Amino acid sequence: MSSPRWSKIFHDLWDHKGRSLLVILTIMVGVFAVGFVGDMFFITLPDMDKNYQVANPHGAIIYTSPFDNDLLPSLRKVAGVGDVEGRSTTGARVRKPDGDWTSIQFTSIPPIDEMVVDKLRPQKPGGIIPPLGEKEIYLERSSGNLLGVSPGDSITIELANGTERQLRVAGYVFDVTSPPFMFGQTFMLIQIRIRWSGSEKVAILTACILP
Repeated sequence: MSSPRWSKIFHDLWDHKGRSLLVILTIMVGVFAVGFVGDMFFITLPDMDKNYQVANPHGAIIYTSPFDNDLLPSLRKVAGVGDVEGRSTTGARVRKPDGDWTSIQFTSIPPIDEMVVDKLRPQKPGGIIPPLGEKEIYLERSSGNLLGVSPGDSITIELANGTERQLRVAGYVFDVTSPPFMFGQTFMLIQIRIRWSGSEKVAILTACILP
């Protein structure tokens, strides 16, 4: 013979069958969702890390004044440093399709086949990155929706001194070491790689620290 407590529970469940079924289904969905997310985390995390490590990501970035070619070899001799690469950056604005301007940051890079740290990859797996010519730029793929331009199109930029320049888009690249522009800081709404800008630059030392 069941106790009064269990009798009341069974009566409540039976009298409110719709509500009871909804509660059971909610619990089942919640348990499934937690298990699914947990499994996906353990499945995708190794793949994501492998995808990240292929780029030989930097372990440190040192911002300094413009430097000569003697600095990089000396830094490579520092214990624990695997690779060192010098880059430079400059800020500017780019005109969007609607005519408004948005802030951007240019980063100069060595030729694609000479990059050793934070290596760029094609926009799509199996693709190729075209060589960068004079007055040409690579756009990080996450900026495509912002500018709405295709490889071969030109964009207008405005340098800090007010000078406007036209740059040709050589293609889109995937920079796994940089956050998408929508998650970046306000002054880095879009990532652009460039070989030419006609303005003074601030040097960046990108280093890969050995484990």
